[in-house]
Amino acid sequence: MPHLPFRSLTQFRKKAKLVYRCIERNPPEYLGVRVGLHWVRIINALYRHKIIKEEFERQFLSEPEIETYLQEGVLQRDDALSRRLGELSRPLPQ
Repeated sequence: MPHLPFRSLTQFRKKAKLVYRCIERNPPEYLGVRVGLHWVRIINALYRHKIIKEEFERQFLSEPEIETYLQEGVLQRDDALSRRLGELSRPLPQ
């Protein structure tokens, strides 16, 4: 599953509003703004057209949907990233 930079509709709306305000202050070439421009442009358009909720519902899977996709083999749980991050947080050997 891809990483989504939000965990709830409320969080997604807040992020979209921040992105929108940033773009409105820095149009149209986003000079001096260090962001993933493709994602920012999409979020800006979604916010401008007031379809944040629809996009959230399109991207965000509910727990029952996740369980169904796990059972069908569409999704697979993988702890490789969390295991690796745990390894990185340990002190390095001297």
